[in-house]
Amino acid sequence: MALLADPAPPPPRVTQELVAIGLKPCWLATAGEVLNRLDQDGAALLILEQVLPDMPGTELCQRVRSEPQHARLPVVFYSRLEAVADRIAGLEAGADDYVPKSCNPRELVLRLRRLFPRGEPDRTPQEVFRFGSLEIDLRTHGVRFGGRVRPVTLTEFRLLAALAVGRGRVLSREALLGEIRPGRDDLDPRSVDSHVRRLRAKLGAGRRHIRAVRGFGYRLE
Repeated sequence: MALLADPAPPPPRVTQELVAIGLKPCWLATAGEVLNRLDQDGAALLILEQVLPDMPGTELCQRVRSEPQHARLPVVFYSRLEAVADRIAGLEAGADDYVPKSCNPRELVLRLRRLFPRGEPDRTPQEVFRFGSLEIDLRTHGVRFGGRVRPVTLTEFRLLAALAVGRGRVLSREALLGEIRPGRDDLDPRSVDSHVRRLRAKLGAGRRHIRAVRGFGYRLE
């Protein structure tokens, strides 16, 4: 599914081309509708107008990027704001691309095809990750081990979700700090160790899945 956040409906050519590359278009007029839809159903692509009735598109992009389950969601601005400063703001907010609406819709289509070069079909992002008996549910923010719910804080969940989405890759303390405390460059990356200790204590025997990599960070295995 491709979500199009714009008070005005998208050009027919754009919706036709989205269908052609296997993405079902879903037009939403407000940022609030986008956030609700992402939480409920996920998406494979987000196309944003900068000017939305309830919040700036850049703020919506930043909010989407701050959630571990949406951190890798392709985001493209397709906006009537065309100044260089607007384009820079959109890219700095975390967008993958920025296309002015004065451009031919074909340009947007070509840039989208670059994100989906093989015309990949619509895919629902993975929402439940399992590592042995440890289960992390991104939709409900639930954590279970051995079938029992483990109460964790939002920060602890974000840390665990980042490790889960990493699928066994080692993540540095700096990368994990960016996931659990976005925008807080003033914090010591070593503070991640404290969050990991508290999380391990809550997981009980499930702590064995969080492995430290000396001098670098952590991975989930």
